Amino acid sequence: MTRLPASTEVLIIGGGIVGCSIAYHLTKLGIKDVVLLERKQLTSGTTWHAAGLVGQLRATLNMTRLAQYTAQLFKDLEAETGQATGYMQTGSLSLALNGERLEELKRQATMANAFGVSCKMIDAGFVKEQWPDINTESVVGGVYLEGDGQTNPVDTTMALARGARKGGALILENEPVERLLSDSTKVTGAITQSGESIKARTVVIASGMWARDFGAKHNISIPLQAPNIFIWLRNRSTRSDKCDLRYGFRMNTHITRLMPESFSWGPLNLSPNLGAWMASRNTLNLILFRMISNTSSLSLALH
Repeated sequence: MTRLPASTEVLIIGGGIVGCSIAYHLTKLGIKDVVLLERKQLTSGTTWHAAGLVGQLRATLNMTRLAQYTAQLFKDLEAETGQATGYMQTGSLSLALNGERLEELKRQATMANAFGVSCKMIDAGFVKEQWPDINTESVVGGVYLEGDGQTNPVDTTMALARGARKGGALILENEPVERLLSDSTKVTGAITQSGESIKARTVVIASGMWARDFGAKHNISIPLQAPNIFIWLRNRSTRSDKCDLRYGFRMNTHITRLMPESFSWGPLNLSPNLGAWMASRNTLNLILFRMISNTSSLSLALH
């Protein structure tokens, strides 16, 4: 068992995709003395159930360049680390169901092309070609970004973690942090639940939906809150003009107020009836939707 070192240059609290990415990029910058502490297993927090959508267009040029870098990184990580990320360049659609939303998408398309992101206006016919099952009666237009894609959040995190370890970072699982250490002016390290302490020049809190409560223990306001996420299971064997949405799951926006510190995500525990129904349909797909502007549009990753 690897022991916790007495000190480090950078201490990262949280082993999700954000924490592992920070560790990976610090080692790329030449900062090798990095320790990451994860309370349970890597990705067992909010990374586990992420949709993994990889879009490139952002509100500013610099943020768009960062998103483009991220997409390229996900493509290259497997060759660098030997760990597959599951990244697929699927392209994405944003659809308008009214004229106002279509004007907004036109502006986005203009901005995308100015930022060097391939984006083209599309009509309902193009949408139907890409996804024959969708009902396009209300679709007045949309945009198609061919460079967008989807990645497996768990595998991508593991690839980043492997790259960070290769670069010299120490990643310890099942090492929950109890509280921060500080002097009168700054944070100086942390104490784990086992009572061990580690000094650090810099401490990074990357604990996702638990960050707010962890910060509150130290009178630090961290404005993070879990958002709604909607997931539909669709049976692709149903050939109709309307999506066959059989089951839906919703995460409450106030879940962090009820979430115990010991909670972690793991394999989905389905009821026997639902599990048998899913097992009997080998064409079942998991489709993830992100609703925008209520019912005026929707975005999806093509599969």
